[in-house]
Amino acid sequence: MFDDTISDRQVVVSLELVKLIEWILEHENEGLRRLINRAVFKGMTANKPSQDFESLDDMNQYIVNFLSKMEVFLDNAVEQQLRKTLKKNDIIPAVRHIDTTSCDTSFIEHTIERITNKLPNPTNASPKELLLKELLKRWNPGKNCTLN
Repeated sequence: MFDDTISDRQVVVSLELVKLIEWILEHENEGLRRLINRAVFKGMTANKPSQDFESLDDMNQYIVNFLSKMEVFLDNAVEQQLRKTLKKNDIIPAVRHIDTTSCDTSFIEHTIERITNKLPNPTNASPKELLLKELLKRWNPGKNCTLN
């Protein structure tokens, strides 16, 4: 197939990336199947012989590029999840002061989700202020609601 020897070529993959691949194989088989089908139907197998890989170096480079792109996407997702968790932790002290008799917990949880999605944007308002403003925007008291 190629004149190159494979003994000198190694690809280093992070443990996190291996765990991601394992998770995808365990939980996203259908999504992976659809992705592969889409690639085949959109012409992946229609390559002309002149477009094939010239050497093992070309193949190796494509694999490295793919794994590097996955690593970047994984790092971005982990960072985004971490920021979201930290934002929620900033909001928790304010949530403890909310009277849950006037609004249910699902309403509060949904509001927290909306706020944490808004927080990555630069803002001067504190997380507590944003939470309270969002709660007031969305709050619709019933006729049986007692007022202080």
